[in-house]
Amino acid sequence: INHDSSKKSIEFSHGNKQISGISISWGSNTAFYIDFESKTVHSKSKISLLKSTLSNRDLKVKIFDSKEQIKLLNICLQFDLNIIPEDPKVADWLLDPEGREKNLQAMAVKYTPEAIKLTQLAGGCKGVGSIALEVDTSLTPRLRSAVEAVSTWHIVNSILDVVAEQDMK
Repeated sequence: INHDSSKKSIEFSHGNKQISGISISWGSNTAFYIDFESKTVHSKSKISLLKSTLSNRDLKVKIFDSKEQIKLLNICLQFDLNIIPEDPKVADWLLDPEGREKNLQAMAVKYTPEAIKLTQLAGGCKGVGSIALEVDTSLTPRLRSAVEAVSTWHIVNSILDVVAEQDMK
């Protein structure tokens, strides 16, 4: 998410937020950034590819703060995600319903201490929402979303291990 109103594109924005790209990670501490502001490949082609991929009802997607992310994608890019979201915030709540809601860094501390330094690269976030959706920061949307994608991958995998150990499947 970008907060620079001078670059704002009406078709990818809502209120004070603009989707400038999306990071995707398949693990291995690697994130791929799909830049909607790049002129090399038309943004509508990238969005079309995302739509076709994210319309697979059997696709499991690890996504932090899924409600807000999905809502913004729907509003800004005009498409519904027909995926199975694996949100560490929801999983943490299921494991500890009386616990406090956590941000990405707190989740890393609890479930993947090896990812703490990684989450610190993206700076802090007001509240417990997505660092990728944070608009009041000097860090680039690319960095924030890449850190969140890789961290979320590891946090979800750790939580799934905890769930398996507790036999909560």
